[in-house]
Amino acid sequence: MYGDVQAKASLIATRLFEAQRAQLEQSIREAYSAQFEQWRAIELAQTVESERLDAVERSRSVLKGKIGEQLAPLLPEFLSAYNPSEARFLVPRPERLSLFSRAQAALEE
Repeated sequence: MYGDVQAKASLIATRLFEAQRAQLEQSIREAYSAQFEQWRAIELAQTVESERLDAVERSRSVLKGKIGEQLAPLLPEFLSAYNPSEARFLVPRPERLSLFSRAQAALEE
């Protein structure tokens, strides 16, 4: 009889323990799940913002390069050595400026 009571008490204790454990795990999971979702939303927003800033900075760099390429033949250092009308940008790679000497003279003839 004592063995039956002890086995029954042990079974009840195990069930209570498992029920409390499940409740505790559920509450922890809910709390950390909410924190994780909040972190993920913040991290996503920060990542998007940094990527946009990087894209804007790259776009500015490209535009500055294109402006520099177009203005390079008009600089005094270039004008003293070359004729701007002889400067041509190669189509596939516009940063490659080619000079064709006496191209203007050939056109005028």
